[in-house]
Amino acid sequence: QSFNERWFQGWEATPEEQRVKFLSIMQTIQEHPDFETKYRNNQDADNRSLAFEKIFEEVMLKRRRQDMELYRLIASDSAFKSSMQQNMRNAIG
Repeated sequence: QSFNERWFQGWEATPEEQRVKFLSIMQTIQEHPDFETKYRNNQDADNRSLAFEKIFEEVMLKRRRQDMELYRLIASDSAFKSSMQQNMRNAIG
């Protein structure tokens, strides 16, 4: 919720639509073929971080047509991208 309040104040989507979009992206990340081996089961923190960033990039690239507004925001605002990735990591655990 705090992520949405900070980054999506001008977005026309309702808070529920924002939540659904965030959860959908999170689920797609968890279903990525490399998620378990390269992220979840990886003990090296640096490699885990790099793996998550790569998975996130691939997921967002595939979803860009569905979420063009969000994709543009991620591509153009590194602070937003970093914050979204951190919130995804926190939510996934």
